[in-house]
Amino acid sequence: MRTRDIYSAAVKKYGREPQLIICMEEMAELTKELSKNIRGLQKYHQHL
Repeated sequence: MRTRDIYSAAVKKYGREPQLIICMEEMAELTKELSKNIRGLQKYHQHL
């Protein structure tokens, strides 16, 4: 099964709007972790 087919099946089963909300939540979690990672690297470089 292709990735596109999996996405289409999820939208068909759960609906477009709920899938978009879940996508936004996942992107927010990724953004948070990337931000923590960047801050952590900045703190490390300040101590050098």
